[in-house]
Amino acid sequence: MSSKIFASTKDADPKRVEEIIARAKEEEESLRFVTFTPDDAFTIGTGIRDKFTEVQQIAPTLSGEDAHKERFGHGAYQKFPANRGIAIHIETFTGHTLFTATAGPPTTNPTNWKWIRGKINVTKAQHASSYRIGREWTSRDMDVSPAV
Repeated sequence: MSSKIFASTKDADPKRVEEIIARAKEEEESLRFVTFTPDDAFTIGTGIRDKFTEVQQIAPTLSGEDAHKERFGHGAYQKFPANRGIAIHIETFTGHTLFTATAGPPTTNPTNWKWIRGKINVTKAQHASSYRIGREWTSRDMDVSPAV
């Protein structure tokens, strides 16, 4: 499997991809917690779910990029279709689940949890966000399949 799995998020402009990667690195550095409690996880998780639900209600009136900006506050990241659900999972680096939820249309299924587990594994292995690692793989057009 090649980085073509990211084809829908691949940007033809290498400069923009570099900007996205740089922004992700900056966010990884600046968005760190001195402490992180189960209450923090609940506040963040429910905040994400509430914002998703709120924007989901107005998304049909917005264009793709505008809907994405409304959901996430910027247009730098992958667009999120208005007719999809969301799966939210927050856990510690040691694997203790602190928050997990879904929202949106009933498109969330067991495959989503496998996908989340994969993102967690990438984050733990690379000590970086799976989003940034995915953009880096895409920008390098690397083969992202596991070694056989």
